[in-house]
Amino acid sequence: MKRISVGVIVLSLFTANLYGALGDFSFDRVTASSSVDISGQLKLNVSSGGQEWDETYQQNVNKVTFKFSNIAGGIDAVISEIYFYDGVLLNMYSIDDSYPGVNFEGIGMDTNPSALSGYKPSSTLVGVLGATEAVNPEPLNGVKVGGWIKIGYTLLPDKTFQDLLDDMASGEVVVGIHVKSIEQPEGNSPSDSFISTVPEPATLSILGLGSVLLLRRRRI
Repeated sequence: MKRISVGVIVLSLFTANLYGALGDFSFDRVTASSSVDISGQLKLNVSSGGQEWDETYQQNVNKVTFKFSNIAGGIDAVISEIYFYDGVLLNMYSIDDSYPGVNFEGIGMDTNPSALSGYKPSSTLVGVLGATEAVNPEPLNGVKVGGWIKIGYTLLPDKTFQDLLDDMASGEVVVGIHVKSIEQPEGNSPSDSFISTVPEPATLSILGLGSVLLLRRRRI
């Protein structure tokens, strides 16, 4: 009985962390135009948001919210474009850019560039499903340090919030952001591209906890 209980605890904790601590994700840099990697100050939280009627499918579909944050205390930089690739996502239905100084184009607006600069998606991804960008001039209207933006999406019929987390963990859904005006020690301000990823430190810590529990189990 003790062995089963420990195994269940380890598996449950590992699964929760694998999907980003209840919807928390980080970003990995996919270009290196900047001499400084600011991926540590870029955060994404995904949360469930009820349901909405979809006219095309004639049924209720689940809603989710993506919150992008450029955390306070980081290097001056501006999130200017946001891209969503493939998976269980259906339609972008809302943009909350109410944080002071943040002003993004309306839903359905084309972005320039039309895909995340410097990112080559795997062959399993259809391509950019939806995107949005800051109103020009982007460095003034994007998500600056300390700011955030929320984007609402519906999911394909019968797909759940857990399905989305699964797809993001496996790379079947990729969220990309383009960040401009990254402050450099030498004085210039290049841009870089980033894609969503499961936070590694949290995963590694839970693996460490799992090892401790397994060692304890062997001693019982």
